[in-house]
Amino acid sequence: MSAPKKKTFDVFGGEGIDSPEEELCLTESQNEMGKCQAYLDSLNPDIRSALKAKNLSRILLETEHHKIEKLSHDGLLTSKEAEIMMQQVTRDLHHMSVDRKRTSRVVAHNHTLAQKFERLSSEAWIRTHQSEATAVTHRVEEVEMSYFGHHGTGGLLGRISKLEAEVQIPYQARHGTMTHRVEALELQVFGKNNKAKKPVAYENTENKL
Repeated sequence: MSAPKKKTFDVFGGEGIDSPEEELCLTESQNEMGKCQAYLDSLNPDIRSALKAKNLSRILLETEHHKIEKLSHDGLLTSKEAEIMMQQVTRDLHHMSVDRKRTSRVVAHNHTLAQKFERLSSEAWIRTHQSEATAVTHRVEEVEMSYFGHHGTGGLLGRISKLEAEVQIPYQARHGTMTHRVEALELQVFGKNNKAKKPVAYENTENKL
């Protein structure tokens, strides 16, 4: 049994599902957990690792804080001992906060550089593959019309990236040429039969490449 499901059972007394209302609650909980996991999978791996480290550190320090309070309350620690240990926890929290800010700056800087490199690479690809870029643009417009109901604005790479985030394609899967990335979008939005939805103009362009 998964941890989220076990926690939901615990809310109901740890005896499982006994009514349609409890079953509905469990289903909604699982759906929300699925959305959260999909969002986490869509994040930059560096950002996800930083968030995970931050949460684990916070949980450990909070647990230590509560244990110090309990030991002091039970008389197993003197007030002086508890004060010294609390100072250590406070110092660790401060160091964690400083390190988190430093890590956030590094991650943001690296992410900006990666985006700039990707943008410059895409611009070079568009210049050297004009006919294929035109076909990719038409395919992106089809996906946008199907998903948003209108065409997007801005550069081709930015529009592809926006669609990938909207349909929750994991960050680590957003690689390859723009043609490959659009194919992944079509599969996500249209399903396995997306080729039947492509215009004849695109099929002719593909045959020429």
